This record gives sequence, C-alpha cells and structure tokens, in this order.
Amino acid sequence: MNNYFRSILSNKIKRAINESALARELDHASLTGRLREIVLDDLITPLLNNNYSSGRGKVIDYKGTQSKEIDICIYSPQLIPPVFFTQKEKLGIFPIESVLNCIEVKSNLTKANIENAYAKFRFLEDSLVMTSGYHDSYETPLSHVFVKQKYDIFCFDTFLKKYDPGTILSIYKKIDPGWNRNPLITSICLAGKGWLCFTVKGWLHMSFDQVNNINEEIIGYLCTLVQSLPNVLQTRGNPRIGYYLTDPAKTDRFRNGKLVKRPWKKSKMSGFSNTDLNAL
Repeated sequence: MNNYFRSILSNKIKRAINESALARELDHASLTGRLREIVLDDLITPLLNNNYSSGRGKVIDYKGTQSKEIDICIYSPQLIPPVFFTQKEKLGIFPIESVLNCIEVKSNLTKANIENAYAKFRFLEDSLVMTSGYHDSYETPLSHVFVKQKYDIFCFDTFLKKYDPGTILSIYKKIDPGWNRNPLITSICLAGKGWLCFTVKGWLHMSFDQVNNINEEIIGYLCTLVQSLPNVLQTRGNPRIGYYLTDPAKTDRFRNGKLVKRPWKKSKMSGFSNTDLNAL
C-alpha cells in the first residue's frame, strides 16, 4: 500500500463530497443530480487508462433497442465507439458491446431509488442483444462466452436514521430474486457510510473509517470498479460496427462473373443473439 498515492485519492474524495454537499443547496433536483454525476465521474476518470473512458446517455443494440438513460457508462473506445451528441457533456449513445460498467448516481439511498435502478438495469440486461465478437472464415458469427457489464449504485446520502449494511442488503434482497447467488447489482456504495460488494466470496462490506476520517468505502469501490474492467473487456472479442450501420443480407454477389441479387440466406446472416452467447 502506497500512503502517498492513497492520500492524493483520499483528498480528491473529500473535495468531491464537499462539492456534492454544495450541490444540495441548489434546490433544483435535476441540476443537483447532474452535478453529483459529474463529481463522481471526476473521481473515476483519472483512474482509467487509455483502454477505457466514461460518458452518460443510453445503451443501444444493433436492433435499435434503447435503455433508459444511464448516469455513468464506462466503455472501451477500442470496441464499437459511442456517438456523442455533445463532447463537452459526454452525452451520447453507447453500443452494448462496448459497455463495461453502468452506474446509477443517487442523491439518497432509499428503497424507491434502489428499485428504480434495478428496473433500469433489468430492462437493459433482458432486452438488449449483444452481437458476437468472433467470426469464422466464412464470416459467420460464432457463439462465445463473455462477461456481462457490471451494474452499480452510488449514493451521496441516505434518509436512514442509522446506517446498517444489513438493512440495506435486506432491502435489496426483496427486490432482486438472485441477490445471494447472481445479483444484478453488485456494488452499492454510500459515501461516508459504507460499501456493499458482491464477489466470488459472497457479499462483502467496507465501512467509512471514522477514527482516521478516511473514505475507505469509496476507495474500495473505485479500486474494484477499475480492476474489474479488463476482465470484462477481454471477453468481448472484436465486435463489428457494421451490424449497426449496414445489413449484409442486402448486398449482391458475383457468381462466375454474373451478378446475383441478394443470394444470402437470412439465417446465416443473423445467426446470433443473447441466447446463442453463453453470458456469465
């Protein structure tokens, strides 16, 4: 552990929490929420190397299905790039093949906010189709195992009178039937209180260090977020932007020098879906 490195990050976290507290005084819900998204994004971005970047907007698939707006998307520009409506705000649409982590930023941790985040992530998980990242020599998409994008909740405050990680987990398990074996949301971080994280060892918890006034919960959350990205990225293969922009079945083919109009069998050109890919 490098204390100097930790001190730099710890100081940035404290500034971020102070900025979040100032945002509360704006008395404008949507503006306060947006500022808090920026505050968290400003903590995450410096920890990302050139393989990753962040933005906000909707996740899409090649069929045109769109998610609800996601507060922070961590994606890989090495894969299919997003389309930004504004570079300054980093607002855009993100092909699902490139999305590695989705974060909902909440001003307060409440049951309603957890339910809202879960519903948003559930729709994304169940409705959007991931195209294959691998093809054979005949350009046929191949089934392959891939790691799904992660889903997180980050909160700056709570209405709970007394912080108890067991209470938060009991709320979540009433929302997610797979909470104890395969939860949809695997990180719930509450600034200044604690962080719940699901791992291969089950649910873990890290508290805010009240004795030394260190946000161990946010440090742990940021470390786990960044460390998980390569595991997701390396399973995505080389997805193709062509599925988003063209229909290969509409191309013609020459046979013995003669033009044949669209000779392709539809089943060969669209032989992939989430059911074909063995998602982890």
